[in-house]
This record gives sequence, C-alpha cells and structure tokens, in this order.
Amino acid sequence: MVDFISAFSPLTLIAALTLMGSRFFVLAARWKVSSRNRKLSWPWFFRAEWQILFLEHALPFPDAEDLFRVAFLRKNGVPVHSALKTVFWMRVAGLSVLCVILVIAFAKWGHMFFGADVTVVYSIAAISCFLILTILRPTLYRISYLLRLIPRFGNAISSNLRSALENNIGKLCLAKLLMLSFLHFCIQAAVPFVLLVGLGAYLPFLDILLITPFMALSFLLPLSIQGLGLPETTMVFLLPFMGVPEAAASAVGAVHLACYLLMIFFGGMLVFTSESLSVRGLMKSFRQPLQAESEE
Repeated sequence: MVDFISAFSPLTLIAALTLMGSRFFVLAARWKVSSRNRKLSWPWFFRAEWQILFLEHALPFPDAEDLFRVAFLRKNGVPVHSALKTVFWMRVAGLSVLCVILVIAFAKWGHMFFGADVTVVYSIAAISCFLILTILRPTLYRISYLLRLIPRFGNAISSNLRSALENNIGKLCLAKLLMLSFLHFCIQAAVPFVLLVGLGAYLPFLDILLITPFMALSFLLPLSIQGLGLPETTMVFLLPFMGVPEAAASAVGAVHLACYLLMIFFGGMLVFTSESLSVRGLMKSFRQPLQAESEE
C-alpha cells in the first residue's frame, strides 16, 4: 500500500482536496436554498458549514450537524421553527436522492455482494424507505403532540416542530434541493474517482457513484467518533469487488481519510479565528427560544 500512496502525483492530490472542499459550496447552497433566508449571505452559509464539520467531531453526539445548523441560524435571529424546517427539508431531499441511488446500486451490484435473493430484499427495503419519506411530514406532525409529555420544554418543542412542519417548502425549492443533493453525491464520488485515475486503476464513475450511499450510511454505525474513517473502510471493502486491487483500494481510502482530516483542520481554524463564535454561545442560542416559550 505504501508504494501505491507514493504513486499519487501532487496534481492528483490537489484535485482530490479541491473536490472535497467543493462539497462545502454545495452544502452551503443546500442550506441557503432550504432556509430561504435572504438576510444571510451565501459566504456565511459556506463558512458556517465548514465550522460545523469541526464542531460535530469536537463535540460528538447524534445528529450534531443538524443541531449546530439550528444553533447557527438561531444565533442570527432566525425563529426556531424556521430553523427546524430548514434542517428537515435538507434531510428529506438528501435521503430521497440516497434511496434512489441505493435502489440502482442494488439492481446493478447487489447480487455480487449479497446474492440474488438478499439483493431483492434490500432493494425492496430501499424502495420502502423512499416511500416512507413521502409520509414523513404528516407522521412527524402527529407524533409531535406526544412531545408535550416531556417535562419543562415539551410544549415548546411540540409547538415549534408543528410550526416547522405545517407548510411545504415549495416545489421549486424542493427541486433545487434534490438537484443539489444529487450534485453532492457526485462530488463525493468524484474524489475516489480522481484518486483511482491517478493510480491508473480505472473504474467507471457511475460505479463509484453507486457506492456513495453505502459510504453515507456507514456514518450511522457506532464504531467511531461521528463515523470517522467508516466511509473509507466502506470503500476499501467494496472497491475490490469491482475489480480494483486491494492495495489500491486501501491507498485510496487512506488518502481520502487524510483529505477529510485536513478539511476538519481547516474547519477548526475557521472556528478558532472567529471573533463571534463560541460553543457556549451557540448552545445558549439553541436553548433560548425553548426556554422563553416554556416560561410563557
């Protein structure tokens, strides 16, 4: 594997870093489109997304990035129900695209990994997840009434969640979110694609795109801090099934992880050089609307 890592040219590494960094442009665009906020500039969303990458690893807890997005919006005067609505539609668009790519992946590659019978089962499960997304909003709206049972903040949480779910985001905004979510998956696939090309181990871009849902889902496994290293492990496991030498797959995974750690480092620099950002201030901004409403 060492020989393969040394085979990467500086141009290949720069291209991989540039592509990985461009993910934050797309994430910022998704966040801004979903928020429909004209007061906050696009550079603000871009900087905030990069800061969140560091914060979610520095303070690891489930769905940290979504909580930080809400906190960042609250810090800039956005009502909590609008912040929750922003995060909700970002997730729905992303999961919808993920499920579609997942179904295609099972149709093309599933039999190689799981066998024909199991592939059918997983494909049906992926289609079912996509269908469940269509009834997610009304289901959450009904469940929100149960949140009133939570002591102290239950009524406030329930009220804010219902307000966030009452109105649709709009067909045009949803279409933009779906396109941006697909672009995000394409950029995720482009990084290992460029690294493989740099090694001379050609693999069709579509094939790499079809494993990105598995990389994304690996973050759900409680095996590391915020899933750090799990997408790379997924690549190392799946790429050899597609004809990539194991040493080359390991080299791609190692360099991919190094690039990701460098992105986290840059996010940390943005956090520590910020004049207004502090974790305590973000948490205070996140709790403040709930406390205020509960006092009412």
